[in-house]
Amino acid sequence: NRFAAPTTLAARDPVVYDPTIKTGGKRMPTLAILCGLPGSGKSTLGRKLKADRGFFVVSTDALRLAVNAGVYPKQTGGEYGTLEPVVWELARLAVERLLGAGHDAAIDAIAGTPERRAEWRELARRVVPDARVELHWCRGTWDSAERWAKERDISPDEYREIRSRLEREFIPPSEAEADELVVHSAPTN
Repeated sequence: NRFAAPTTLAARDPVVYDPTIKTGGKRMPTLAILCGLPGSGKSTLGRKLKADRGFFVVSTDALRLAVNAGVYPKQTGGEYGTLEPVVWELARLAVERLLGAGHDAAIDAIAGTPERRAEWRELARRVVPDARVELHWCRGTWDSAERWAKERDISPDEYREIRSRLEREFIPPSEAEADELVVHSAPTN
């Protein structure tokens, strides 16, 4: 596990969560919104949620690769912009169908603003009114220009520009945005 022990801040149910407590014994699905900057550990956490709790994980990065022959879309030349509406529609459809079928689902995306996170929360509650929404804020620092060059064919200058923009735009989540806010920080050594 790459993270230090997570900090849990329960907005509604401060006791250990029982997914049947409000529904007369019927288990309600959970949506886990994984938010954080690139390289913060969202995908690693998604794999942990799959292994430990059986979540289906919808990754916008994986969708970008899936609809572009396994190649990350270029930022320049319009390729990325062309695919973004398709990627987000596929992600919404997958989360909607999974929750609607009673499965737990996680969305692995930057989700860098309260508005973007609210879209996911509202989608979950539109599909399943009593759905539980967890917000997992990943704060690791495993991103690098080298990683982006290898995985996305992005130059160091492009990386610095994109990273700087994302850092400026990211608004930390609050407890009021979900039933539970879990903060995952990089280990301190």
